[in-house]
Amino acid sequence: MEEALTGQLVCQCRPGYQKSGSQCVSINPCLRQVCHVQASCVHTGPNQHTCVCNHGYSGDGRVCMAVDPCQSGRGGCSAETARCVYDGPGT
Repeated sequence: MEEALTGQLVCQCRPGYQKSGSQCVSINPCLRQVCHVQASCVHTGPNQHTCVCNHGYSGDGRVCMAVDPCQSGRGGCSAETARCVYDGPGT
C-alpha cells in the first residue's frame, strides 16, 4: 500500500496480526483476561483462542462452575454405609 502524503510504501498487517516494530505478529487474545478465572486459555492462531475449564470445574471456559461430585451419584459413596462430603471443586 502506498501512503498518500509521502508516496512511501507501507506494509499493513493481515487480519489477526498487529504491528510490532517492523514486523507483524500474531495477536494473542490469551494475553488479556478472555477466559474465566478458573479456566486456561490456549492461543490457537492469529487472534484465536480456546478456553478450557480447570480440573474440578465444568463449563465452556468463559463461565466455569465448581463441580460437586456429591450431587451426582452420591460421589460414588454407598447410600447405605457412607455419606458424601464436598471438600472443594471436583473433590
